[in-house]
Amino acid sequence: MRKYSKSKDMVTDEKQPAYEVLDYDTEGKSFRYLHHEVPISEEIAIHFHPELEINWIVRGYGMRIVGTCHEFFSQGEMVFMPGSMPHCWIYDPESCGDTGRKESHVCQLSANILLHACIIFPELKPVVNFLLSLRQAYLITGSSKAVVCQQLLAMEHADDAMRLCHLWSVLTYISHHPADLLPIGKPEDTTFEMNQSIEQMRKLLDFISLHYKEEIRLNDIAQHLNLSTASFCRCVKQATGQTFIAYLNSYRLNKFCELLQSDTTQRINELAWACGFSDIPYFNRLFKKVKGMTPSAWIAESRKCVETKS
Repeated sequence: MRKYSKSKDMVTDEKQPAYEVLDYDTEGKSFRYLHHEVPISEEIAIHFHPELEINWIVRGYGMRIVGTCHEFFSQGEMVFMPGSMPHCWIYDPESCGDTGRKESHVCQLSANILLHACIIFPELKPVVNFLLSLRQAYLITGSSKAVVCQQLLAMEHADDAMRLCHLWSVLTYISHHPADLLPIGKPEDTTFEMNQSIEQMRKLLDFISLHYKEEIRLNDIAQHLNLSTASFCRCVKQATGQTFIAYLNSYRLNKFCELLQSDTTQRINELAWACGFSDIPYFNRLFKKVKGMTPSAWIAESRKCVETKS
C-alpha cells in the first residue's frame, strides 16, 4: 500500500525507503542547497531521491545508514552519494550539546542537469563523466573536504548565480582529486529492505551511548535486545559488516573525536580512557587505522575546517 508521510515531499511504502520529491526546479533553480539547523528530535526517515547529494555534518554524530551499510558517523564528516541511494542519519541524543540542534549543509543535483550542462558547456564533460561514474557513497576527505567546506559556507549568503559558481567549483575540485574519496558500503547498493533490524540498531545505539565507558559484554547487550548471543552477533554483522567489538570501537572513537574537538586541552591518553579504551597502544593503532592519521594530526585537520567556518 502506498501512502504519503507527514512531509508532502515524501512518498512511502510500508517496507521500502521513502521516495523524496525535490521540487527545486519549480522554483527556477537547477539544484538545491540547504543549511539545516533543526532540533535533534526531528528525524528524517530512510529515503532516496534520483539526485546526487553532498552532505556535510556540522554538528552531531550517531549512526549513518547508506544503502545496506550501517556505521557510525562523526561530527564534521562529509559524504557524497549517487542518485537513488537510500540513506538517513540517526543522531545520538547527546551529540548536539546544549543547543539540542543538529546542523548540516546539503547540496542536491540531478544527473539530467549535469548531462544538459555538458551540451551547453562541453568543457564540463570530464567533470560530469567522473561524477556519473561514481556508483557508491564516499567520504570526502583531505584537501577536497577543506575546499567543499569553504564553498558550502559561501553558498549560504550568496545569490543564486554565485551559488551555482560555488557548486561547480566543488564538483570540479572533487573530480580532480579522486584519492580524497573513501568508499562507503558497496557499489550500486541502492536497495534496502525495511525490517526489525532497523529498530534493533536504534536500541543498540541507545545502549552503547549509555554504557560506552564501561566494559560491555556480548550476553548483556544481546539480552537487552531480546536476542541470543549468536543471533545478536549475526544481526550486527549483517547490518554493519562489522563485529560488535569493531562497531563499539567505532562509537568510542567518534566520541573521543567529539570530546577532543570540544576541549583540545585534554590529554589524549586520559580522554581515550574516558571513552572506554583501557589499552592506550591499541587505541593509538586503531585510531590511525580508522582515521588514517594520529589523534594529533586529526585535531589539526579539524581546526582547519573550524577556522574556515569562522
